[in-house]
Amino acid sequence: SEPSFDISVKDLRNRFLRIQQQVHPDSFTRNENGDQAYAQQQSTLANKAYATLKEPLPRANYLLELLGAPIHETESLNESELLMEVMEARELLEEAQTEDEVQELKNTNDVRIDETVKGLSKAFQEGNLDSAKTLAIQLQYWIRIQNVIRDWAAGKPIVADHV
Repeated sequence: SEPSFDISVKDLRNRFLRIQQQVHPDSFTRNENGDQAYAQQQSTLANKAYATLKEPLPRANYLLELLGAPIHETESLNESELLMEVMEARELLEEAQTEDEVQELKNTNDVRIDETVKGLSKAFQEGNLDSAKTLAIQLQYWIRIQNVIRDWAAGKPIVADHV
């Protein structure tokens, strides 16, 4: 079947846990065949696959790679309107003094992330890889802002380069 961006994260987690149970190194006794080493290798692969697929951004990047349209490190947003929005969000975060201000920025950013993920879903369904690529790059920016917001909440200083 065709790879799909739209997945049930709950179903993914259940499958992951089943696989982990099957390949857990403790399930294999030490013997000459090196089964435990193999189990360890499979367990590591399952962890990596789960980490890649459970979050929209790594899942989108993986799909783009799979479909022959990987994002190269040199690629960035060239939409001036969007870049202005990113820079504005960054400035507002740097100037934020209270939890309420940061909460407001978080709510706005959560909506951006949600809309971008919906856009990715549509782009992949339509097989529009150029659009999917642009949206994945866009999502990268919103996730960085999300991480800065998380750091702010944890009392860490905001680093502009972080975004």
